[in-house]
Amino acid sequence: MEYNGYIHKFCTYLLKEVFSYRKKVINENLNSTLLMAKPDKSQWLIGDYYKNLSAYILETIQLFSKDIQWFQNRIHYEGIEEMRECLTRSSVIVAGSHMGNWEWSAVLFPFFTQMPAFAVYKPLSNKKLDGPVKASRSRFGLGLLNMKEVVRFINKKHQPAVFFFIADQSPADINSGSWHSFLGKDTLFYNGPQLISEKFHLPVFMQTISRLDGNAYKVVFHRLDADHITSDFVKNLELDIYKHPEAWLWSHRRWKHKKMSLQK
Repeated sequence: MEYNGYIHKFCTYLLKEVFSYRKKVINENLNSTLLMAKPDKSQWLIGDYYKNLSAYILETIQLFSKDIQWFQNRIHYEGIEEMRECLTRSSVIVAGSHMGNWEWSAVLFPFFTQMPAFAVYKPLSNKKLDGPVKASRSRFGLGLLNMKEVVRFINKKHQPAVFFFIADQSPADINSGSWHSFLGKDTLFYNGPQLISEKFHLPVFMQTISRLDGNAYKVVFHRLDADHITSDFVKNLELDIYKHPEAWLWSHRRWKHKKMSLQK
């Protein structure tokens, strides 16, 4: 990593060997899904996952202090022409995931594309930390909207903008969302982008983030099927994870909801 290879290695060592950060969750997620038939690869992938996670942490810290020139050759956006054309008529939704550095993608988007953008977020429970994090996310022009206020905001008359959602997290309410086969398991997915798209007739794009050399990323946008937004998102996310399994957030408690509980 360009910021400092030794710091990256030390951060990886702390996460994996000293703190064993969510190691039980990571093992359970990997061995019950992606690596169910390939347990021999589990330890190798866990090591790569911790390397990727520590890189993400170090890179995200840069958002607090580095100027925009530092990011100039570290983020590359592709597929934005159709999105820009859509903005001449309406706002646009981007369905993102916990792949690659999703923070960089949204935070740097307004400056490098010159398109107005908002990120839909959930405030941190730690109020002292929430303020500085919001400041780092908004310093290059990104607007921030609480999840509870986004529909009301979109309903108002305003300049068309791009709205970033993280769409692969586990819904808080087991009765919300929809069930999909994902990595071989029944998985509950948040339906927010699809519901808002249907309500306001907005196009939805998915972003795919992949790491280039060092700490640089390529972000590619493609439009999702308007009639099957959530299922199309799930299918493409699964393909992305199979290509780069180390880049997804395996330490998230993604399968805390069980489908069978709805049938009791």
